[in-house]
Amino acid sequence: MRISLLTDGLFPVSIGGMQKHSTLLCRYLLGAGIEVDVYHPHEGYDKEDLLSILGIPEGDQLQTIYAPFPRLSSLPGHYFLESYLHAKGITKRYLERIRKSDLVYAQGFTAWAYLSQRKKDPGLPPAIVNFHGLEMYQLAFGLKQKFIYQTYKPFVKDNLLNADYAQSLGGQLTGILKEQGVAEHKILPLPIGIPESWLLDEVKGANPKRKLVFVGRYERRKGTEELTAVLQELIKEEFTFDFIGNIPEENRINAPNITYWGMIKEEENIKRLLTEADVLVCPSYAEGMPTVILEGMARGCAIIATDVGAVSEVVDQDVGWLIDAGKVTILKDTLLDAINLDENGLLEKKKNAHKRIVEKFTWENVIQRMIQRFKEILETSPTPMANVSK
Repeated sequence: MRISLLTDGLFPVSIGGMQKHSTLLCRYLLGAGIEVDVYHPHEGYDKEDLLSILGIPEGDQLQTIYAPFPRLSSLPGHYFLESYLHAKGITKRYLERIRKSDLVYAQGFTAWAYLSQRKKDPGLPPAIVNFHGLEMYQLAFGLKQKFIYQTYKPFVKDNLLNADYAQSLGGQLTGILKEQGVAEHKILPLPIGIPESWLLDEVKGANPKRKLVFVGRYERRKGTEELTAVLQELIKEEFTFDFIGNIPEENRINAPNITYWGMIKEEENIKRLLTEADVLVCPSYAEGMPTVILEGMARGCAIIATDVGAVSEVVDQDVGWLIDAGKVTILKDTLLDAINLDENGLLEKKKNAHKRIVEKFTWENVIQRMIQRFKEILETSPTPMANVSK
């Protein structure tokens, strides 16, 4: 099988959940014997250098293909135009190469132009699109954000309805896809995963003085303002809190039990901080299936997370606390529950969290389910399948 993977970035050259997913998907498809052409926007990297940065072994199964992502201006609508031009550039330059693959897997808007071309030429390979969190259909945190989400919706819907298949990470996202008119048989319910290398051998006991952690970009959607407001009210409680991410100085709390580590890119340092923590806090307004939640659970963290996107596929009362988004009072009460939960009760949640990742959410597990679905698609596809048996 040969797959054309279209992406607007690869981690760690680009930072973000979709970019990390692109890199890991590429790595594990190759590991399963699948041939991959990855179309990326990273100028100035030859194949050897790029693979070294991505941690992917060099081999003939993988081809890296540069596809520029134009940067125009900050005028309204610039992102949609840039995304369309990126997608159009891929289709214009490389359509005949893509034609030789069996399947197109597209992150976000990257197949926008290809989907239009496939309508004219049904002999082209079928396309799967993955919009991950579909944030524009989730809870907005203000009027400005609601307006921004409204501008996204028609473009996202156009891609979803023109694609052969749309991936759902599960939870509320499957319902969103159906509401947009995507037929049930065209929805692929497939989660993301994390490498087994994230798994602890043994979950450590709860800290007598609870240790909580937040990992993420400083972004309004992530609920950092609500979290900061709650922590200011709880500052005299017996706990410590670590922030990993680019929290601006003016938004930091000056207190001895709160530490700001800044942006950390070194995986081993993030692993260490998560291993030392008891509870990972993710109070987002909108998400897909956050990789950081899976990573935290793999390192033995219980989870406080909002019931958005596909989070409910991973988090429940057995592994932590699943709460409503945007509710400061609920967030405060839940943090207090976590801080005051007895050590045995918290340890049980931590162990359950680790076990859930082992059983369901490692890439070694997820990739086999994904490849099986890909094969099922190709068995019913009218397009040629020259490489499916490989």
